[in-house]
Amino acid sequence: MKYMCRTCKKECDDILKHLMTVHKFSKATVESQLKTNPDSYKNSFVKLKNDRRSKTTIQEKGRY
Repeated sequence: MKYMCRTCKKECDDILKHLMTVHKFSKATVESQLKTNPDSYKNSFVKLKNDRRSKTTIQEKGRY
């Protein structure tokens, strides 16, 4: 599953890894926040739809 961070607008596969590498959260901070509230990062990320057919300009309908 792919996610997009609402803060930095970057795509990622793993939310926790993204928080620790890009935003420099410590592992202890992330784990303690998830213990108190499992949905604490739910609103910070958007689930991206998996589009199996990525379109290029040649594949678009009506072209070529």
